[in-house]
Amino acid sequence: MIDWVMKELGLRPNEPQTMSAKNASVLHHAVLNQRHAAQIIRYFASRNLFPVTYEYGKVDLNARNDSGETPLQLALVLGKIDAAKDLVKFGADVDLKMKGKNLLHLCVEKNMLSNAQLVHKWDYEEILKRDSTGRKVIHVAAENADRYTCEWLVQVQKDDDVMALCYEKGSSAIHRVGLNVKYGNKDLIYFFKSLGFSLEQRDKEGLTPLHYALRAGNLKVASDMIKVGADLRLESNSLNLIQYCVRHDCLESAKFIHEKDRKLITKVCESGGRTVLHIAAEFADEEMCRWLVSQGASVPTLSEDAENNVLHFATMNFTHGVALIKYFHTFGIALNARNKFYCSPLHVALERENLKVADCLLNLGANINMYIDHSNLIHFCAKRNKLDAAKFLHERNQELTKEPCFGGRTTLHTAAQFSTVEFCQWLVENGVNTQVRDNLGRLAWQYVPHGKNELKTYFQQFYTYMD
Repeated sequence: MIDWVMKELGLRPNEPQTMSAKNASVLHHAVLNQRHAAQIIRYFASRNLFPVTYEYGKVDLNARNDSGETPLQLALVLGKIDAAKDLVKFGADVDLKMKGKNLLHLCVEKNMLSNAQLVHKWDYEEILKRDSTGRKVIHVAAENADRYTCEWLVQVQKDDDVMALCYEKGSSAIHRVGLNVKYGNKDLIYFFKSLGFSLEQRDKEGLTPLHYALRAGNLKVASDMIKVGADLRLESNSLNLIQYCVRHDCLESAKFIHEKDRKLITKVCESGGRTVLHIAAEFADEEMCRWLVSQGASVPTLSEDAENNVLHFATMNFTHGVALIKYFHTFGIALNARNKFYCSPLHVALERENLKVADCLLNLGANINMYIDHSNLIHFCAKRNKLDAAKFLHERNQELTKEPCFGGRTTLHTAAQFSTVEFCQWLVENGVNTQVRDNLGRLAWQYVPHGKNELKTYFQQFYTYMD
């Protein structure tokens, strides 16, 4: 039947018109055939053994579809063992990767033990290789497979390979168990502990397996890890477990830890003296903040080091900052409150160039005419080379660019000392006078730091003499 169709249509197996809409070859479709897959694969693949005999020529055994799969990869993932064996028999490449994973990675990821054993039989080298993220096969198994697959891999590998760390973050196999939603349990945890792994082991970022489970929202495994002995009071980068969950906006994980230990929510972070609500304001969403407040987190409390309030922290939140500013404003937190460095929330928003939040603050009543050491907000932006923030302010108040700061220095004097050609050019284009001298008789160009030749060159057009 196939031979007749090919002749009638004048098609060759490898020509573009023989590919389906998803760029799947005849062999890809043959793998999907429930009844005649083996027969069809042999029909086409056998032509590669005697290409001269067949007028339609060779077929590409390693052709990839739009998903990047070869027929062999597709056959293994679908559990078509006979089809896979035939493809290898006729020369399909066992060593090809799909999305950075070799055949053994793919089989183990699907927890297909018999398929993995078959691939291992075909090529013993596959088990030694890492995927594109630096995981060895044992890491893939710990993250996706059951104990039986993990046990088999341990049996066929050297101890050094089993105990190896992932390249990317230096995580071990027991860290990856924290990500195993389908098969992760006490049995799997105990198995890896029996090999010498520890629940106290840290990766390059200082995270334990319990951190991995919490970040993934894998609370069943997190619970099992705690039952097996994981420490609820451990910290990573000065964050306790509930602070870590809040930092990554994992609400259900935060609730889970809070149920286990209600004292953690009251702890102050050693880094900056931040409360858990400060951390939430910077990194989480409104739902997280509302839950923390419902559990007793204090809204008015300032951070110990910089004396920031929740609004200061919310201005650093690019994703949820606007909603959080509006939420915390309902508690009566002063919009213009200064921290230890005399910065208001608006100052912080401008420094971070979180302009949606800055706009929200001004709409709620924040003062655009605030000063630090006689410097207005444009001077503040110029000192930090925040041109977009300066443009934002200028749209709100064109007078700010004209105001001198302490010592009679104009915004151009400040920009010349701290910013770039682009910032200075923008000020000049918006009317700042290049000929104004400060109280010491200095022009703007005289504040350009040594070595900033491009900026000095820019100022040359405004002066007949520059020494």
